[in-house]
Amino acid sequence: MSEKALAELLDDLVARDLASVAESPAQVVASGLSVNSTTAVQALASALGWPAHAFDGENTSWSAGELDASFEPFRIVIDKPASPDGVRSVLTDTAFAQWLDEGAPQGRWWVARLSASISTWGALFEPWDGAADFAAMDQTKSPRSLVREYGSRRLAPSDIRPWLLRSPTEADRGDSAFLVWANRSAVALALSTPNEIDSEDKTLKFKGPPRLALASIDKTEGAFERLGAPGFGALQQLMAWVFEVEREAEMRHLLAAAEIAQSGGSETDALACLAKFARCALDGARIAYQLSLADVSKDSLKLLGDLRKAVTEEIGKLTDQTRQLVAAVTGALAVGIGLLAARLTTPAPPLLLIAVMVIVAAHIALTIWAGWRFIKLQGALRSDWQPQLYRFLPSADYERMVTGPVQRAEGAYKKSAWWGGLVTAALVAVVIVMSWSVESAKPDGATTPRARASSTEPRSEAKQDPRPAAPESQAKQAPAAPEQPPASQGAPVPQGTASQGTPVPQSTPGGPGNHR
Repeated sequence: MSEKALAELLDDLVARDLASVAESPAQVVASGLSVNSTTAVQALASALGWPAHAFDGENTSWSAGELDASFEPFRIVIDKPASPDGVRSVLTDTAFAQWLDEGAPQGRWWVARLSASISTWGALFEPWDGAADFAAMDQTKSPRSLVREYGSRRLAPSDIRPWLLRSPTEADRGDSAFLVWANRSAVALALSTPNEIDSEDKTLKFKGPPRLALASIDKTEGAFERLGAPGFGALQQLMAWVFEVEREAEMRHLLAAAEIAQSGGSETDALACLAKFARCALDGARIAYQLSLADVSKDSLKLLGDLRKAVTEEIGKLTDQTRQLVAAVTGALAVGIGLLAARLTTPAPPLLLIAVMVIVAAHIALTIWAGWRFIKLQGALRSDWQPQLYRFLPSADYERMVTGPVQRAEGAYKKSAWWGGLVTAALVAVVIVMSWSVESAKPDGATTPRARASSTEPRSEAKQDPRPAAPESQAKQAPAAPEQPPASQGAPVPQGTASQGTPVPQSTPGGPGNHR
């Protein structure tokens, strides 16, 4: 049986208004309990070996088996085991929240309902019986020296270290004890961001320009949920950067507050504004801080604008080249398919088709080469000019603002170039193979479809009369005398008949008048 089960039972009774819990470093006192609740708490405490004593309203002690419902409510006192030196043990989330609200926690803590440790700059919260080594970070600037307040009760925390995670990646946790700490951390960090907290309505004021006033944070519970895990992590990173170096905290705080004022002009809720703009404020404050360290002037700000313009133009050119390459490859596919179709349906010479496809492939290759040369040239220029003009930017910021976006655009072009080159090479190979294979597949003496069609066309001359036509001059003349047949073939024709112009029929060979 673990301490966590007992802590969950007590917290559940408190949440349902069936008990109230008060806890000290040595004891846990739960009051307002029924018989069943008292019995359950005593059973879990006995399983842990912790002494648990039940009392009624008259402060009479009751043993576990003698409880009487007529004497309700009962109070139970549980003695916690002694903790190691320098460790503060807390059983319930109820007591954990109360102790955190009392002031900035320091040192090592045992929290029964934690599933994993919470390591901050000033405190270590770990599960029960944890044995991790811990050393607090050096003292940093107090938020109360940076946030101006005029009321008698200060809202900004006196020490920021217990509310800053050593690793902001631990911000996404779901166990109940972590939420208790995270809600208070979110409020403490939010109250450390403004330049001033109004003494009357507790609004958070940022000087800007422009000036920004955010509504006060009315409650602690639910602050982490309103920020969300990403917003809470961004706020952690922003405030860790502000308080990282004690002697620079004041200037960094001013820069961060100014960036929040510029970004959150339309927001009124403090946590919602910080959730949206904490990361942007961190980026802007870092750049402004680097500019101030490098003692740059307006010319350097102009250089930043020119850098942004140059990066945008380079990415635009790379995008256009990628689009042109894709269009060229698509055109090459269309040409290749057309050449294959022409080879299969027409008697086109294979060398001509191959030459056309090679020209198209050369065009694709030149397009890829030109884009590649542009990428190499721009990379060389950035490497040469970055130390000269933009050395005030940290390497991480330069990588994020310049190198990263350009490399993503270059990656898109390189992928398009590789795939386009492979597709074009494959298409050239297919055209070459198909052109020669179709040519070699024709049998000897085979004719093309056009030749076969021309050979089967009927000749117009075959339909005409083979006898030559008589000229018009001969047609106008009188018919000539018929040729006289030889004497052996018949009697001579009387002359009277020929003189009268009557045509004499001629016998044809093989006819009835031809006698051999």
